[in-house]
Amino acid sequence: MNLNKKLIVLALASTVSISASAAVETFTASVTALTEPTIVNGTPIVFGTMGLAVGSACVMDNAGGVTGDCDATDVNIAVGGITISNLITSSNISITVATGVGANVTYTPVYDIAGAVAAVSDAPADIAQSVTVAAGDADIVLTNFGTMSVDTTLDAGIAYTADYNVTVVFE
Repeated sequence: MNLNKKLIVLALASTVSISASAAVETFTASVTALTEPTIVNGTPIVFGTMGLAVGSACVMDNAGGVTGDCDATDVNIAVGGITISNLITSSNISITVATGVGANVTYTPVYDIAGAVAAVSDAPADIAQSVTVAAGDADIVLTNFGTMSVDTTLDAGIAYTADYNVTVVFE
């Protein structure tokens, strides 16, 4: 192809590309991530005084009454109270209270959920409970109780603990 034809082809190509241009604008979409729930142990659960032998168990009900291998007259007995905050009204969340294991004892939690639609009563440990935050309610309160059992013989007069986790997940 000679030089004149090449120039004509280039000129036509540039004319075509100029006439095919369009306006383009860039916009931004945004989102803000949810704030993680706050979990506060307002009242630690206390089973009081219990037996020393392996297999001993102290069972607490949701009113703080204890039965089994424990002293029901102990003034330190307390049902646990955990508050979950930073929730969104009508949001769906999953709550799990895990079994707690200590050096010599195991805590198997049972709990009630207040401040939720279709509140869960007497939920067993280690099972996620799906609840909906009630309208106008930004907090959920867990009342926790359950069973403390002896895995290894206890020494008299020593306080023993079992750490457990509360997990809250937006669904």
